[in-house]
Amino acid sequence: MKCLIDVGACKGQFTQSWLQKNSDSHAECIEPLQDNVVLLLEKFKNQNVSVKKFAIWTSECTKDFMLGTTRENGSLTFYNEAQAIHGDLGTESVECKTLSGLVSQAKNSGDYSEVVLKLDIEGIEFRCLNEMLDNDTFPDVLYFEDSCRKCFDPDEWTSRMTFFDRVTALGYESRVYVEAKTSNEGDYLDNYVSIEEHAPFMSHKTGEAIIAPLVENLANVCQQILLPHESITSSGHRPVAVAFLFDWMLTSTAVVRLDNNDEVSFRSEDPFNSSKDADITHSQIDSIVLDLTQPRLAVKVETRPFDEFFKNIKEEVCKKFNKDL
Repeated sequence: MKCLIDVGACKGQFTQSWLQKNSDSHAECIEPLQDNVVLLLEKFKNQNVSVKKFAIWTSECTKDFMLGTTRENGSLTFYNEAQAIHGDLGTESVECKTLSGLVSQAKNSGDYSEVVLKLDIEGIEFRCLNEMLDNDTFPDVLYFEDSCRKCFDPDEWTSRMTFFDRVTALGYESRVYVEAKTSNEGDYLDNYVSIEEHAPFMSHKTGEAIIAPLVENLANVCQQILLPHESITSSGHRPVAVAFLFDWMLTSTAVVRLDNNDEVSFRSEDPFNSSKDADITHSQIDSIVLDLTQPRLAVKVETRPFDEFFKNIKEEVCKKFNKDL
């Protein structure tokens, strides 16, 4: 019999999908929020599923769990997207346990032929995964969300690079799957891909920023939105370059330079890109400039080391909400 440990089970979508393919197996749903615990108990009341109320952290302790804007985005770190953007949304004191303890208990019980771990804990996944590896424990199969693009905590980004290195060194690539999309339609397991298809992992592994999809998208934005704009066509001058300016991993601002050196700025209410396309692991994109004068599109990318970038982000967040660094 297999065992699924669903950490951050939320409404139980992953567990439900996994049990449809493994109906003779056992599942454990781990959730810190009482409302979600009640929902899970009702949802799986006639199935081989146990529901446990606690959070996961790097040590066994009691911590303040910071509530989010929904039941799905609470976190143990203030530097998660919902908390850092919206400020103090309330807290709940929660018991915390470790991944190493959970997984080793299941593996050492002798009751299961395979232990599967699913992890979605809003901005602390990599610190907890490294705690598990520090204690020489790892599930037979791992499914997890890479939350770094929603997390402003440099400790989590550093932990991600460490975890990626360890997965490669241990040869665990075939056992690890990353959430590539979020959809409640169809088979929830279809939202996951092999870690070797995860661009941030491959970017870190090869040392090269994988931004071809991002550049292609921005080139389409140029052709379809910016260059045909009346302010450009009525100027009588030819555009020679477009600079996309990034804030975090999104760009909503573009500056078009004309052949007379005049500039026309555009600001969009919606970002021109997805943050997933701009996640290059080891640094942050400041700007991408498309040179339109060459026969083939020429691209210049300006970046900053992530430690410098995160220092500025942390200072801004702390100042905004009167928090200590």
